[in-house]
Amino acid sequence: MRTDAVTYQAIYEGWPSLVEVLETHGPDLSLPEDATSPLDIFPVALQHRLWLQTCFDALVGLGQAEDLTLANAEQQDRVEWFTRLLRDHKETVEYFHLTLETLLTRIVMPPQDEAIFIRMMMDQLGLTSPQEPLAPILLFIILTTLYLSMGQGRSTFSTIRGLS
Repeated sequence: MRTDAVTYQAIYEGWPSLVEVLETHGPDLSLPEDATSPLDIFPVALQHRLWLQTCFDALVGLGQAEDLTLANAEQQDRVEWFTRLLRDHKETVEYFHLTLETLLTRIVMPPQDEAIFIRMMMDQLGLTSPQEPLAPILLFIILTTLYLSMGQGRSTFSTIRGLS
């Protein structure tokens, strides 16, 4: 096994793996009196930093090799994976009040990739500005996806709103 693979696993897969283990085996643990779940032993700020780090997993490696660039069409799915991870961790996006602009202060990528990343994120999320808050847009996407998965039409919308 390569040592860099272990580092990768610890950095990007460690937190989700720990959460899964705690959710599975946590009920058997003794917890501090004020904790309602095993995750409560971790400060909220730390939890959100670790979830955001997990989201960045989709972008790892950009700029590390000639073909690992968003200029390569085969690598552009990474931006969609990244936005999907942000949707999955919308509470973290909300916690940090992330915008595309503030998100870019938390990641370093080659200038060419950054320009493509900004354009793709703006397009995929329908952003009008890099300063636009991401959480409401992600929530809209989540709700729209849920609505569409339930079936289209007035009857579904009425059911969601409790009108039928």
